[in-house]
Amino acid sequence: MVFAEPRTKLSVSMYEFTNHLPGGKMKNIISWTSFFVVVIFLTLPLKAKVNSASPAQISESAIVDNLLLGVNSGNEGLKLSALFYLGNYDSEKSLIELLRTLKDDPRDEARITAALSLFKLGDVRGIFAIERAAIFDESPRVRKLCEKFYTQFSATHF
Repeated sequence: MVFAEPRTKLSVSMYEFTNHLPGGKMKNIISWTSFFVVVIFLTLPLKAKVNSASPAQISESAIVDNLLLGVNSGNEGLKLSALFYLGNYDSEKSLIELLRTLKDDPRDEARITAALSLFKLGDVRGIFAIERAAIFDESPRVRKLCEKFYTQFSATHF
């Protein structure tokens, strides 16, 4: 009589395991794993906390205050960007900072950006400061651009 030898092998290879799954291919495991990974990543943003303040709810005063912080930072790129964007907000704080920068800043780029923002605001005090800078600024480059800003404003408003 021949007896069947009992199986004593406990480890099963991945290949043998996948052959017993429906479809019998490694593709099934990869497909299901991929599916679960995609589902997990798609549901993660749903659990993220969203800031409840919409851009319309942020006050103009808070924006100007943040831009003023940027103007007073040591980062020149941030300073120039903040000066430029202050020209979009017609407030007394932004006007004062732009006038101060046009008059006192040692860098030509900062004075030119302040003049451009004052031109965008269109306030008569800013236009007067641009006119004075076009005549009295020490830099020919600043004088030339301020003259162009003043001429453009005069042509469209007078």
